[in-house]
Amino acid sequence: MGSKYDCGLPTGLEYLLGLDPTTYDAEQPWSWPDGLVRLQLTLSADVGEGRLEIQRSADLSTWRIVGSYDLQLREEDGVTVATDGAAPALTYAAPPLVSSGPEFYRLRFVRDSD
Repeated sequence: MGSKYDCGLPTGLEYLLGLDPTTYDAEQPWSWPDGLVRLQLTLSADVGEGRLEIQRSADLSTWRIVGSYDLQLREEDGVTVATDGAAPALTYAAPPLVSSGPEFYRLRFVRDSD
């Protein structure tokens, strides 16, 4: 049974993005500016461990990590992170499309113990 506040995001991801899981967030916390394949999102300033992965797939069954950010070590790979504000702002820019087929993206949070 889902929560009355269920907006489709897992609770852990809501905490990572600095959202309140006890409220319904009508807007998604990321953006695809200018219709480009570029993901921008702001992370919670309170999260200090684990890793955020951006994964890409052409078929929704095989996923490949295309960018990641280690929240404890503050190391980025395939993403850029601006830390001049109160909370880190992460940007992922996909390379130009090679094929004309579909591309799917997902965010995955990995705890240090995973």
